[in-house]
Amino acid sequence: MKNLTIPPAPVEATRPKPQAQANAPASPLDARFIARVYRSMLWFGLVCTAMAAFAFQDGPAIVSFVGGLILAAVLLRGQEVAVRSMLQPQDKMMGLDPRLAMVLLLPLKFVGVVAVLVAFNALGWLRPAPLALGFFAANLVLVAKFAGWMLARFNATKTQSQ
Repeated sequence: MKNLTIPPAPVEATRPKPQAQANAPASPLDARFIARVYRSMLWFGLVCTAMAAFAFQDGPAIVSFVGGLILAAVLLRGQEVAVRSMLQPQDKMMGLDPRLAMVLLLPLKFVGVVAVLVAFNALGWLRPAPLALGFFAANLVLVAKFAGWMLARFNATKTQSQ
């Protein structure tokens, strides 16, 4: 019985746990995250447009639905550009104050949106309900992506604390 020894612990048990921060999700301001949102908006928009074409069976309603999808994507892009211009140092903005871009971009964005909506209404292509449905469908993608990011972040911090 004196020769009976306990074997050493396996190598896996002695290794430190990997840091969960390496797997932590990127920020929603990350360019890859925004690119995934746009890509998901495109695919979800195509599927929803196909379903809307079968449901509405009306040209102006389908154009309004697609217009709502495009409107949501354009407004998201405008907000992205505005936030990125606010976060960039002045030397990357050619010496201009980043708030100037925000002050110029916001009114131009709304003038452009109103001009497109007025033109669609004048042509008889605008239907408010499908436009709103398309707008909310695209924003649903954004909310779902952000909720997924929050869940991934929560799980990463939960794993790190264990």
